[in-house]
Amino acid sequence: MFLAVGLSTALSFPFLSLFLTSAVHVGPIELTVFLLAQPLSGVVASTVLGRLSDGRVARKRVLQVSAVAGCTGAVLFSILRSYWPLLLLACTVTAVGGALMAQGFAYARATLTNEPAAPMINSTLRTFFSLSWVAGPPLASLLLTAGGFAALYVCSAGLYALVFVVVSRWLVEPPVTKPLTESGRPDADLPTDGGRRSLWTTLLALVLLSSAMALNVQALPLLVRHNLHAGVGSAGVILGICAALEIPTMLGFGVLSKRIPLQRLVLLGPLFGIAYFALASVVGHVWQLGAAQVLNACFIGIIQGLAISYVQEFLPLQPGRASTLYSNTFPCGAMLASPLLGIGARFGYRVSFVAAIGLVAGGLVLLIAGRPSQRQ
Repeated sequence: MFLAVGLSTALSFPFLSLFLTSAVHVGPIELTVFLLAQPLSGVVASTVLGRLSDGRVARKRVLQVSAVAGCTGAVLFSILRSYWPLLLLACTVTAVGGALMAQGFAYARATLTNEPAAPMINSTLRTFFSLSWVAGPPLASLLLTAGGFAALYVCSAGLYALVFVVVSRWLVEPPVTKPLTESGRPDADLPTDGGRRSLWTTLLALVLLSSAMALNVQALPLLVRHNLHAGVGSAGVILGICAALEIPTMLGFGVLSKRIPLQRLVLLGPLFGIAYFALASVVGHVWQLGAAQVLNACFIGIIQGLAISYVQEFLPLQPGRASTLYSNTFPCGAMLASPLLGIGARFGYRVSFVAAIGLVAGGLVLLIAGRPSQRQ
């Protein structure tokens, strides 16, 4: 399921701007509105579905609805070429389909209740998403060459249909578990006030860290082309190298999570990020930037592989809400990265990587400040 969701995202997401500008013929303002409205709608849809999955709606049913929505949205994207219907579609049906990844992690967490290896298994699931990004963009290029955007979105719809089949055929509804109070009665209370502060501080830290990741993806091709004077193909190779390296790093840190406290590993992630962005801001050759992807992969492997388990531990009775809160940090971070990229375009793209150092450092400070006490 995770591999199919990842492939559908890796096929369509990198080429969304190209689709809007070349096939729909939108201007800069319409493009900006679309790229802001879609992630905001995704945050809302994911939040609603997360609460429903922690309530009376079966988690399996939520996954099925999201898969159908994703399939429907992709099919209509393969047909429509009018801006306003596409914008409406992106803010409704496609937004619901975008909740699949978060709800997949929520389903996994609910299935792995009281399982010490849950962080390792979450990291393993996340590696399938990284694997899909190794193969997805090249496959998308072939599809665009052979059949254009219609073929691209039809293939994406087929992957969502595959998710629906897998969920319906092989996944079973996880048991509902509630801890007992001293009186022996189920207690579904939320964390203490201190626990809530720690949770929101941690989420704000993850927004800053996600913003640095998004800024790297957006600025790296521009750095390679304008500062290192290499072709765009070199940037694609570097991003592919990073995606490939994420797989062993996520698995490795997942294994370490069985021996080292999860909190210590999560705090280690930003240190790798600071080291990477410091190197990226001063490199003079493409091969140096490629070698630095080892540090970037470690940074991503921890923040995207283990941090979700860290957030889920704040809300053990609400894995749907916890997974949604974690997943929502990525679109929020991407929106924060956009103006920083604009500053880089004005003053030089190395400035974007210097700004990313500040984002990661701020995230580290907030992670430290948000560490829950043993009592919490």
